[in-house]
Amino acid sequence: MQDLVEEDTSIFNRLESFVLATTLYTSSPVLGYSDETHAPIMYSAEKMSGPAKDGSWYADRYDSAIFAGEWSQNAQTLVGYQFFENFCDADPVLRDTDRTPDHNFEMKKAPKVLEKLKEEMKKQQVANVRVLGQYPWPYFHNFPRSAINERMPWKLFHMQGKLKTWWIGASACFESVHDVTNYNLMLKSQLGADVRSGKVSWG
Repeated sequence: MQDLVEEDTSIFNRLESFVLATTLYTSSPVLGYSDETHAPIMYSAEKMSGPAKDGSWYADRYDSAIFAGEWSQNAQTLVGYQFFENFCDADPVLRDTDRTPDHNFEMKKAPKVLEKLKEEMKKQQVANVRVLGQYPWPYFHNFPRSAINERMPWKLFHMQGKLKTWWIGASACFESVHDVTNYNLMLKSQLGADVRSGKVSWG
């Protein structure tokens, strides 16, 4: 954003982010995962347990089966996910993804990312893999411990509504529905808003 005031900048300059790499690929069905009798999504939280697990293939989606109910016994199009905490150490190319996704990213620029994914696919006996594209995204924007000790999240909360600006979403709170809802309820209480039948009134 180009028109932030100094109070905004002093808070948001403290945000840090991780990197989420998504890979669009095709493969043959995997027995016990994307075959006709199993759920078309994989998620392994243990592979996000710290920098030592950086680049692990922690999640995967077969969206055609999830959203359309379609299943193919030939080539399936899926999306694999890799999470990086120390992304600059994993591959220096990833440092440029901070805050802005690189839509022109080419797989050849970060071969270590793709190599790690293919290694895990091989272990899981995924056959006939053909990678269509890979994209690194800034993910999970957060305040580091030093900023939390300086009460940045609370300074942001008390700044809400100034200059007719509202800061909501992942930059203000965690991305889960539960946390976003609770944060909005806090704003309602703090600012005296009353929400009824989709209309907002002020006390």
